[in-house]
Amino acid sequence: MAFADLVPLRTAAEMLGVGPEQVRRYVQRGLLPADKIGSVWLVSTAHVTGLRCGQPRRGRPLSSGAAWKAILAGDVDIDDPWRHINRGVITRWVGTPAMIADLLCRADVVVSGVHAAHARHGALLEPLADEAQIYADAHSASDPVRGFVRSGSGSLIVRTVDPAGWELLMSAARSSDDPSTRAFGSPHTLYAPAAAVALDLAISPHAREQDIAVALAAALP
Repeated sequence: MAFADLVPLRTAAEMLGVGPEQVRRYVQRGLLPADKIGSVWLVSTAHVTGLRCGQPRRGRPLSSGAAWKAILAGDVDIDDPWRHINRGVITRWVGTPAMIADLLCRADVVVSGVHAAHARHGALLEPLADEAQIYADAHSASDPVRGFVRSGSGSLIVRTVDPAGWELLMSAARSSDDPSTRAFGSPHTLYAPAAAVALDLAISPHAREQDIAVALAAALP
């Protein structure tokens, strides 16, 4: 990432129309990747632009259980992804492509993001080997990422889901499993439903991933 693409939190706050403390909360919640250079935290303008659509539009976010019930019913609005933000608590990590490939084969995670969009939902955009998005059970979230390094700007996004939401997600992922669409050579890979993938890609800094989110949302029943 070029240094010219990075801005301090105060500038990011101005771009988002919020206060600096709110931007710090975005960083702490993993919604906005950040790197500390010297004593200054910096974020990329592309991620700020992507996050802009994820800011609250109206009302309070749904609880985890209510969010997952709405997601599984296809009742989502990708123009207001904040409403479903409680579907998982975000942390960011760094690992090698081999580590990420192994992670995506685990039976105790649900794969989302570009990997799921490509392998399970027919998107043509192929995923990068060093990036991934997954859901994990909040009770065992540290196990799947054992060996990874926690990083505020990491390209592995882990959303940990509380028990109420996790039971709903795993039930849906297992019931919709289709061996013909499995990737990564594993019989265990499970994929997130299209509505969840759409929400996860809606605040991407990459226009092509945002386009996938729109397409997935438009195809929901």
